[in-house]
Amino acid sequence: GEQFFSGSQKKGFDFYSFHLFARKIGIIQSLAIGDFSVSMGQGLIQWQGLAFKKSADVMGVKRQSAILRPYSSAGEFYFHRGAGITIKKGKIESTAFASVRRLSANFVADTVNNEDFISSFLTSGYHRTTNENADRNNLTQTTFGANVLYRTNNWHVGVNGIYYNFSLPVQKRDEPYNLYAISGKSWYNFSIDYSYTYRNLHFFGEAATDKNLNKAFINGLLLSIDPRVDISFVQRTISKAYQSINGNAFTENTYPTNETGFYLGATIRPAAGWRVDAY
Repeated sequence: GEQFFSGSQKKGFDFYSFHLFARKIGIIQSLAIGDFSVSMGQGLIQWQGLAFKKSADVMGVKRQSAILRPYSSAGEFYFHRGAGITIKKGKIESTAFASVRRLSANFVADTVNNEDFISSFLTSGYHRTTNENADRNNLTQTTFGANVLYRTNNWHVGVNGIYYNFSLPVQKRDEPYNLYAISGKSWYNFSIDYSYTYRNLHFFGEAATDKNLNKAFINGLLLSIDPRVDISFVQRTISKAYQSINGNAFTENTYPTNETGFYLGATIRPAAGWRVDAY
């Protein structure tokens, strides 16, 4: 139902995307200009790359991706538009990025208090009806973020931070499920992520906090106890008030918030040609 070179779409298609992305130029590991995605740690504060929840792949519980990646999807929401760079020197790797882009959101005009605000973000990318077109690109989101990583042969530790600023304040509807929802004109998160490998054991995790100092923790273990048996563990403790705008961790819920749990998975290869996965 979206118009094409007519009505509200006089520029043709509803969504245009571009990027220039380069790798391995001297000390520059990645250089992104245009549209790019950002994934950090284990997804507690920021993850826009490919990620899985529970599935038959019981060993795929760890989030793994380069921090900066070129964006080439048709989706119109989960990416940044600006520039980012990753530099590596010795065992230290540093990333910084900045983004300014327009988002579609539900706009509310409070005539009583003479205030304008946003009640929710529109992530579908559809602009077909009068109301959908009225809410199109009515919010400017400015984002800054950075990561510093120290890596050796068998362990690493990284410090991550991301800051969002909105042209209009976010104010969700006054409902019980929105008691701890993101609000205001800005939001930020910080975290530390880490991993350690010893022989057939690999430990990983992330500890995060948000603007209101609510905490979130996720820790995992990948263990090969036999050439035919692999085991995975994931433990998470996430405050009921913890919030992140683009968080996507290995959790039961869609977003990492209000969750405490323990996951155990195993892959067993009892005989040639057979494999059993269970969690």
